[in-house]
Amino acid sequence: MGYEFQPKSGGIKNILSSTKLYALIAVVIIVFSFSMFLSIQTITGLSTYGDNAATKAENMKNELNASIAAAQICSQNLERKAEQLGSCSNKFVSGQQKIASCESEKISVVEQKNIINSQLVSCQGNASEFESLSKSFKSVIKDSVKNICCTPGNEIINWDVRDDKIVCVGNKTLDCATGETTG
Repeated sequence: MGYEFQPKSGGIKNILSSTKLYALIAVVIIVFSFSMFLSIQTITGLSTYGDNAATKAENMKNELNASIAAAQICSQNLERKAEQLGSCSNKFVSGQQKIASCESEKISVVEQKNIINSQLVSCQGNASEFESLSKSFKSVIKDSVKNICCTPGNEIINWDVRDDKIVCVGNKTLDCATGETTG
């Protein structure tokens, strides 16, 4: 005695032979087509994404190379500017040394100027004294010439000083009456 299954009469045959079978096949075909469509779109999208990624990677590589080249140029410019700065610094130091030397010379010149001004003041004092002595000397000479060379009856005489002596001959003249001298 065992269990036996008996399908209803016509079972799968009836299902397969009817319109439902066609509808079922159509649904299976639609589901299969839709899944194929999605698979193709996904594969195409992945392929397009891969192409875009490759293009982006190439663009990034080109930008990186351009940035590296710009950095090298910038580095070279920086090195040149550093050399120029070094040269400028050397010139600046040299200029400072020259300024210090000039300042030292200026101090020396100012000291010499002060000494010369002091000597000038002294000379000016001596000049005044010399002028006063010269006037006194001329007055003494004139009186001496008048006493030595003028005689009664002489109105104008010639005279000169030679070897620290008054002589009654020369190219200087004296008016015995007024005491005026010329020459």
